Amino acid sequence: MFALASGVYGCFAFAGVGFRDSGEIGAAAFRLGVAHPTGFAANMLLFRLAAYLPLGTNAWRQNLAVALTAAAALALVAELTSRLARRTGVTAALPRLAGALVAAAALGAWGTFSSSALSVEVYASALLLLGLGCLGALAAGSRKYWIALGMGLAPSIHMMCALPLLALWLARALPLVQPVRPRVWLVGGVALLCSALLVVYLPLASLRDPPLDWGDPETLAAFWQHLTAARIRAAYAGQMLGAATPPWMVLAAQLGQLWLLLPLAAAGLWLLARAERRLALLAFCLLSLDLAYALWVNPMGVADRQVGQLAGAVVCVLGGLAVARALGRTWSWAPGRPGGLLLTGLLGVWVASPFAKLDLLQSSIWDELHGGGGPLSKLPPRAVLVCYSDDVCAGALFALHADGVRPDVAVVAAQHLWDPVTVRSLTGLSALARWGGVPAPPAGQRPARVRAALAALLETGVPRPVRWESDEPLRASGLQASLTTSSSVPFLRAHPDLPDSGHARQHLVKLDRLRTARLGTCVPRSRLAQHAWAATYGRFARGALGEQHLTTALLALERAITLAPDRPQAWTNLGLVHARAGNLRAALDAYQRALELDPSRAAVWVNLIALELSAGDSTGARRALELALDLGIQDRRLQELRSRLYRHEPTSPLDRTERKP
Repeated sequence: MFALASGVYGCFAFAGVGFRDSGEIGAAAFRLGVAHPTGFAANMLLFRLAAYLPLGTNAWRQNLAVALTAAAALALVAELTSRLARRTGVTAALPRLAGALVAAAALGAWGTFSSSALSVEVYASALLLLGLGCLGALAAGSRKYWIALGMGLAPSIHMMCALPLLALWLARALPLVQPVRPRVWLVGGVALLCSALLVVYLPLASLRDPPLDWGDPETLAAFWQHLTAARIRAAYAGQMLGAATPPWMVLAAQLGQLWLLLPLAAAGLWLLARAERRLALLAFCLLSLDLAYALWVNPMGVADRQVGQLAGAVVCVLGGLAVARALGRTWSWAPGRPGGLLLTGLLGVWVASPFAKLDLLQSSIWDELHGGGGPLSKLPPRAVLVCYSDDVCAGALFALHADGVRPDVAVVAAQHLWDPVTVRSLTGLSALARWGGVPAPPAGQRPARVRAALAALLETGVPRPVRWESDEPLRASGLQASLTTSSSVPFLRAHPDLPDSGHARQHLVKLDRLRTARLGTCVPRSRLAQHAWAATYGRFARGALGEQHLTTALLALERAITLAPDRPQAWTNLGLVHARAGNLRAALDAYQRALELDPSRAAVWVNLIALELSAGDSTGARRALELALDLGIQDRRLQELRSRLYRHEPTSPLDRTERKP
């Protein structure tokens, strides 16, 4: 299983930097710096060792290390399934092998696991550590101390491992029928202490003042805050320890992708309870702990598949146990052997088939968006890139600090402009100098500090050119009017004046040339890059529409729809352009297409109803209004239109463009 999974994951490992935090973690490891909490000291050293491989790019070397780690985790899942099958009475080798194959194939093809197995992430190593702990819980003799060793390694890999490992330790070291021996606690304590020393990497790395030094954990207080992720918990305090509906639904949908194994897992839990009740209770405890962590401790990671790996592994192991037990029952019956093996093979192919459909196999995503030949190469000398999203920040940081692209520029997250460590790295920006030695403000004051820092960067006489990834952090600050689309797409630049309105068409031509030069083809291969470029054209169209350049806005929106026809924002704005041009039929078609893609957008309903009223179709306007109200659309403008509609007052289309990409 290890050899098979290594071959598959090794072939599909990304050639470039991966999603979300991959670039930031990889760049921090390459420069032996400090990544975001909880630091991941063991992973930092592993990824740095992988950089010495004389093969491929820096990103691919690190991704290969993750792929091998994930393959080892799948091998442990197969081994645990086989051992549990033996504990429940399956003595034949082939039935246990078949159950192990089904369990590992299902987990390996599951999107939540494979997303952390193809590019730099820490969840595969966390699952590997938990697998070693489970193996130690099933083993006899000195191997049970693997659990204590794992508990010591947990802070250097991921703190989500600590609680499940503690449950495994208690289940193994405190059997109800035997007294606790002092040797168990002594040897386990020594193993825990020795492995826990690995976290000393964090303050030692911070003392070097590396380019990436998240939290500056040089003091004992900062070190503890980093290990406990106090800064992240404070930022997401409103989402923790709650019971919001979306995380429940998203996590249920992700686990539902294992729908074929869910009834088998229930049967496997029942079989395990009949054979060894304590092991069944332990499996249920691990499943419950991981689901509780996903929903109440880290619900913000559900959508990005950053949680739930342990729960999925438990489901797959129990499902594989049920398969092994069912095949073991028919193994003594000779005609049932080939049929059982055939059904098991078909089941394994079925559960592994989702891997071929994953969007994650598109290795061109980051080369098209933020790679070495991407926007960083278009920045002016000594520019400061203020990024906003995790993807852009991580990709730019990796290109800068690992690949050595544009060492003259600086990359900083917009949300961290209040951070003294970040401010100290922005040499030459006197507007931020007054915050260089100020301690971190309370969580509630950080948005105001970010707005003040953004305003300072927009002051006249800034010695370094500033580029912005997005206007998202500027909306609440009232600084959005100070941004215009720049040639360093998809970034924006700070400018006190609006661009020359007479050159909108020329700017669109430059944008087309830049896209062709960047990609080599007219349409990006990856879905994420398609949406990024479509959003760029959408921003350009909104600017042209604001200057009454309807033809240019129409051309930009047509390009956006060609790139990503499933984005409702582009269809909404296309309808608005057609309405202003007097093409009411085309505007109605565009609004209806936007509602087909997402019927929950109030702006589209408002524009559609107002357009039908302006066209004299009061019957269609009433029908659309009633449908919007039946769908539960809550918007003050709908109530205003309703009062005007039933008073038969004329109205005109409302200019409501959509800005969120």
